[in-house]
Amino acid sequence: MIDTSHLQFGFKKKHSTTMCLFVLNEAIDYYILNRETVYCVMLDASKTFDRVPYCKLFRKLISRKLPGGIIRFLLNMYTHPELF
Repeated sequence: MIDTSHLQFGFKKKHSTTMCLFVLNEAIDYYILNRETVYCVMLDASKTFDRVPYCKLFRKLISRKLPGGIIRFLLNMYTHPELF
């Protein structure tokens, strides 16, 4: 059996993406009620990890001047997927 993060909601027995959407909506409501700016990013990388050559991907991202923080984040996702 493959272990997954306790933070993963979708595609697990007795869990659903509905639970994830509930948490997301609650977080957004909290910030809106406190008159703060809310940013949300969604990334479905489920089919990319085994198909894209890492070196080629990161060379392209660097050449397109993607901020270093985002590149480091993506690199960590590729090298340590168990953390995400």
